[in-house]
Amino acid sequence: YSNAVNLLTFNAGASTVGASNISYVSGPVKKIGNTAFTFPVGAANMYRSFAISPPVSITDEFTSEYFFITPDPTYTRSSHAPSIDHISNMEYWTLSRNNGTSNVFVTLSWNSSSGGITNLPGLKVSQWDGAVWQDNGNGSTTGNTFAGTITSSAVTGSFGPFSLSSASPGINPLPVELSVFNVSSEKGINKLKWQTLSEKNSDYFDVERSKDGKQFETIDHVKAAGNSSTLLNYQVNDPFAGRSEICYRLKEVDVNGAFYYSETKCVNGTALSSITISPTLLSNENIKVDFGENSFTNVEINIIDITGKVIFNQHVNENKVTIKNEDVRFHDKGIYFIRMIADEKIIDTRKLVII
Repeated sequence: YSNAVNLLTFNAGASTVGASNISYVSGPVKKIGNTAFTFPVGAANMYRSFAISPPVSITDEFTSEYFFITPDPTYTRSSHAPSIDHISNMEYWTLSRNNGTSNVFVTLSWNSSSGGITNLPGLKVSQWDGAVWQDNGNGSTTGNTFAGTITSSAVTGSFGPFSLSSASPGINPLPVELSVFNVSSEKGINKLKWQTLSEKNSDYFDVERSKDGKQFETIDHVKAAGNSSTLLNYQVNDPFAGRSEICYRLKEVDVNGAFYYSETKCVNGTALSSITISPTLLSNENIKVDFGENSFTNVEINIIDITGKVIFNQHVNENKVTIKNEDVRFHDKGIYFIRMIADEKIIDTRKLVII
């Protein structure tokens, strides 16, 4: 796990081996030097490489990160060069040049979660220039429709988001067009509603639920339309609403077995909204927990490191609690979690970042 504060950096001459779906970097990665480099980035249990050709100078610096979410609305997919028909609705990478003036070729990857690669010659590399997705061409491809890579047809001196795109309609659907995916909590029931603008060779949706936004379980199976060019509405009710945050995502599976995920949406139970924890970004500060108007008794507070080890445990009965930093003994900078348990149920879990 990497972020702007704790940035994983590969110095000049460094390389990587062994990246896979169970071994990748979630977050940004920086590379310094003048050698070709494949950034070992990914998300959602997927390694999704992004590569650059050799820069000119040994002091050149580039940073890349992968996002398994739609570029919309931040990078509007409907704004694109005339030579592009449509942009991927599933994913994008970012590439920034932090030092130097080198222009580079870029290489994007795809797999079965990319939303339906059906025609490799019609695939393109696209790059957001701040207003429009530009056509960076198709210099070469590897692999097949299930997994492979595509390299831009020319070096780029423009940086920012990059994504897969298609030269024409009817190929590389990239993927079912979800226009709406909303989750709300009403009277103890979490309601999931989504709409599709179009579907092509869609088989079914799996509705997946998670307590931490990382580990998901399938809770429902909804038959899809197959092929449609009209607006369709779907809804699933989950009687799992409670005090803690619950996250959901959709897994759309095509008839050929290809699949991809929607963005993740989370919802809080009404009692959770009044709990405050501050600060969550800290160095030597004490942590203050305020349960607001809730009437919990004998709450167990755990602080957990990234490996799942409990490094602090305390039972409290007060409505406002101060946890002294020296009592926790954080063993390193990075990501931790604070978890509260009452009535044998997890009522809240928040992320802490130690800087």
